[in-house]
Amino acid sequence: MSRRIALRRGVALALLTALIAGVLLLTLAGANNSPPATAAARLVPANALAYLHLSLDQGRSAVQQAAQNGKRIPGYSRLQETLQQRLSAVSGVPFKSGIQPWLGPEAAVAFLPQGSSAQELILLSVHDRAAAERFIATSKAPATKLIGNFVAIGTQPGVRAAQATAANPTGSLAHQTAYKHTAGQEPAGRVLDAYATADGISALLGGRHGVPGAIGALLGGGGPSAIAISPTQNGGQIWAHLGQPAPTSFSPTLAKALPQSTSLLLDTPSLRRTAPELLALMAGGGLDQGLVSLFKDMGKALPSKQARSAVANLFSGEGALFALDGGLGVITRVSQPRQAKLTLASLEPVAAQLFAPGSAGGVVPQIATHAVDNVQVSQLSLGPALTVQYAVFNGYAVVATGTKAVGEIIADRVTLSGSGPYQSVLGGPSKTAGPLMYAAVTQLVRPNQPGLLASAGLSALAPVLDHIKTVGYRATGGKSQTTAELNFTIS
Repeated sequence: MSRRIALRRGVALALLTALIAGVLLLTLAGANNSPPATAAARLVPANALAYLHLSLDQGRSAVQQAAQNGKRIPGYSRLQETLQQRLSAVSGVPFKSGIQPWLGPEAAVAFLPQGSSAQELILLSVHDRAAAERFIATSKAPATKLIGNFVAIGTQPGVRAAQATAANPTGSLAHQTAYKHTAGQEPAGRVLDAYATADGISALLGGRHGVPGAIGALLGGGGPSAIAISPTQNGGQIWAHLGQPAPTSFSPTLAKALPQSTSLLLDTPSLRRTAPELLALMAGGGLDQGLVSLFKDMGKALPSKQARSAVANLFSGEGALFALDGGLGVITRVSQPRQAKLTLASLEPVAAQLFAPGSAGGVVPQIATHAVDNVQVSQLSLGPALTVQYAVFNGYAVVATGTKAVGEIIADRVTLSGSGPYQSVLGGPSKTAGPLMYAAVTQLVRPNQPGLLASAGLSALAPVLDHIKTVGYRATGGKSQTTAELNFTIS
């Protein structure tokens, strides 16, 4: 395995481990929002590709309570051991006896350019200088040196670069304009933060698959980016500053139309524009419940360009994907209810033809109507495993799988937007740049009833997800940057 590939894997693992650690650890942090010490950045050269910083300051209530809470999170002890073993492997010194006694309030890792690859520089702050000097004397790392109040561990060129930077702080990352602008906006109450240049994101995460690849795709394609994890009273926040233009801003309203029992909401300024990405997400995540294939097949089977245009116009305004009562559906605002009804009704024979005897489905579709609070609900029974309902009312058009979701939306008087769980993660500003997302994780993942997320291949995360109650995402930004916030609550 090449050094470059190994480095990528190590960095991806470090970033992913740090993010998971942050989510798991920051659940009971208190009200002390004083910013962490950031002296390590003064030893990092300004041309660093990426920089990861962790606050270990036991004087901060966030750090104290995070450690306490970690004791009741499955896998926390194993995670601690993995990180400790990593430091021991690099230095050849046992963590508990040779490192922990002198370790101070900061730990950081910087990735510095080295030809076409990169080199790792570890910086550990010191609170017991004599113990740190004993560690340096026994360290088997290529280079280990005490620089100011930090122990630097890495390659000879990397440690020499840290020495040179300490002697000339104006050449440090801490004084670099892009870093100050990007990381300077991080929340004061953070415990973990990371920064990467566009080149760093490409070099370290480019071409990766799975979660590391998704992180690279999210952060890449623009200028420098930063991520920070901060505690809140009942959960935490993952904050991200992305060096790329923000999506279209809009004021989401569909949480006011859905009942409080809604377990998933992805509200967008236009379903017509976001449909391809949503369908890909649903299909790739195993969340379709037959709806994705039905939409795609019906799109191909529409008899004319005019019919396809009518369907596209129906979903041109604000729209959302939602999960409710075991069903998955879409809801969109409509300005012409009568035309919306005609358009949806015109899809009935198309669906019936797709599922007629002799087709792949081989069943006899059943089409029926019933009323809920004087609203007509149409139901298509397209087989033993797929029932679809739709209705147009109060300026909305709703299409959903199952037999309960549409009726519950019509009849329910307590909305999602007014519920406590929703407000706990999405209260505050009404505008968002791009999609707004809400998930009641405890409803999506249940013991002995895996739910939607398990079908997306996330059942292995059930021990962690069991502790997450709700998640909310929104973003703001402009032409050159996006600031995203993901808030979560934990039981």
